Amino acid sequence: MNKTFLAIAGACMLIAILSPIVVYVYFNNIVDSYKVQIEGYKSEIESYKLQILNSMQENEVLRERTIEYMKPYDPYLKEPYLVTELGWYLHDSLDLFPESRNKLTIYGKVTNIGAKTANNCTLIVNFYINSTVIQTSEIKIGAIRYWSFSNINKNIIDCPLADSVTKIEVERTWANQP
Repeated sequence: MNKTFLAIAGACMLIAILSPIVVYVYFNNIVDSYKVQIEGYKSEIESYKLQILNSMQENEVLRERTIEYMKPYDPYLKEPYLVTELGWYLHDSLDLFPESRNKLTIYGKVTNIGAKTANNCTLIVNFYINSTVIQTSEIKIGAIRYWSFSNINKNIIDCPLADSVTKIEVERTWANQP
């Protein structure tokens, strides 16, 4: 029994001495593997940071190119910009309908393709005999929001000298014009 007891006691002491060493080595290996994974994640993060930095630099270059490309179109990007699609007919003194004689009928639409609302929009109609303006009339439209339009439906302007008119010009204006 002495030998058995000594053998069991020796085995227990051996286990008591070796088990912390085994546990230390085991957990140290686990910690080392986690350290390797963490370093891998850190390098991935650095790689992503570089990709983001490169993308930001590419975006800056593209933004500068876009600005250069858009310079001719600056009014569209910063201010209101009116485009007209108008038609008109000048009725002379011999018109078949007496109520239309010596009148200008104008129709169509005015579109704001700019980036801001055009306030107090007006069409200015100039009537000419050769190169001399004989009459100026205004058609009040009001405000036209950006990327919208206003219809001009049969606005009739009196023009007593309709028989002598050689040219008609229509200008567009608005209050916040650059």
